Amino acid sequence: HNCAYVHNISVFIVSDLLKTNHIAMLKKHLVIDDYNST
Repeated sequence: HNCAYVHNISVFIVSDLLKTNHIAMLKKHLVIDDYNST
């Protein structure tokens, strides 16, 4: 019972990290595109 709870939390944290990482990568791409266009 407790294991499932911990598992759910870790999955949530991992997906949150991936989301944050994805947003950071998108921002980086936008910055690079901005830099290339000038």
